[in-house]
Amino acid sequence: MKRRRKKNEQTRALQKVAPVDKPSDCKTVDNHREALRIRLCRDVEKVTGTGPEVAHVLVGQLACTLAYPDYRTDKDGTLIRAISILAEYAPQGIIETQLVAQMVATHEAGMRFMPRIENSHLR
Repeated sequence: MKRRRKKNEQTRALQKVAPVDKPSDCKTVDNHREALRIRLCRDVEKVTGTGPEVAHVLVGQLACTLAYPDYRTDKDGTLIRAISILAEYAPQGIIETQLVAQMVATHEAGMRFMPRIENSHLR
C-alpha cells in the first residue's frame, strides 16, 4: 500500500507516545498503560479510516487473534498492540483495514504453529 503524505503525518502523530519514566511501583505502570489504551481507543477511528462501530469491531477481532500478550489475561496490552499494529500499516478505509487484520492474523497463526512444525521430525 502506498502511503499518502497526510497518512504518514497522522501515523507519526499517533506513534508519538509520551516518554515513559522509570516507574517506582506497579501502580504507575498500570496507570500509564491505561492512559495509553484510552488515548489509542479514542483515536482508533483515525487509525482504521472507518466509523466508530466498525473500528472497534475490527480492533477487537484483531486483538483476539494476537498470540502475545494473551487477550484473556492482558486486555489492555492486547488492545494497545492491535491498535499500534494498525497504525503502523495506516489503512485508508474499511477494505485496507480488513486486509491488514487478515494479514496480521495469518502471520500470528503461522508463527504460533512454526515451533510445532520444526519439532515434528523429533517424534
